[in-house]
Amino acid sequence: MKIYYSPTLPVAIEHALVTKYNMCVAGRHGVDYITLQKSTIPCAKPADPPSGVSVTGKLTLAEEERMRERCDLIVDFYQDPFKAEPAILQKLHNLGQALSIPQREYIEHYIKKNFPQTANT
Repeated sequence: MKIYYSPTLPVAIEHALVTKYNMCVAGRHGVDYITLQKSTIPCAKPADPPSGVSVTGKLTLAEEERMRERCDLIVDFYQDPFKAEPAILQKLHNLGQALSIPQREYIEHYIKKNFPQTANT
């Protein structure tokens, strides 16, 4: 299922579509429209137990892959991720707030790996 929106879609509505309805940004088409598509990656809810976290507190390979895809979706939302770095970092931080500690650590590692200038400050 695809939905087309104006590129001036408010952040609160985008957040609700992504978290509540499992949508992801499939593409940006200049100033014409944004394409949102139903995501195959389920959003984690705070009440759900952290799936894929072993007894040792580490993520399984499948969970790491899912977390990488979720982080990549946030970065891919922007045409130029380095210009929108503060917004991306804020969204990654917000994503980690509702997740388990190993998942938060993965997000921190993702930030250090993909945005090394910010991670060093």
